[in-house]
Amino acid sequence: MERGDEDKEQGTEPEGEVLELRDEGGGRLRHYLAGEPVHAGDLLEIRREDGQGWQRVRYEWNPRAGEERPFFHRSETDIFPLPLSGARFRWPPSGLGRHRLR
Repeated sequence: MERGDEDKEQGTEPEGEVLELRDEGGGRLRHYLAGEPVHAGDLLEIRREDGQGWQRVRYEWNPRAGEERPFFHRSETDIFPLPLSGARFRWPPSGLGRHRLR
């Protein structure tokens, strides 16, 4: 069963999770979502501020380049930083896999 399948079968929409920042050793930082590492270019879904659904975004972050926090792309021109608190994320429903947009 792939990510999201269980929620579909139960007919529920998950509330999502916050991104967890972990130190992978040697000063390397990485975000994790639902226990899985998030990489630059990964597609995620962020819970809309009004709580009514999800918005697909592309995750981008390079802390080694001095970026303090990740940015998310809704499109090539609509880019926003990681909200400071409370943002809920999930992986896209199964069938989409872990696509990366380049």
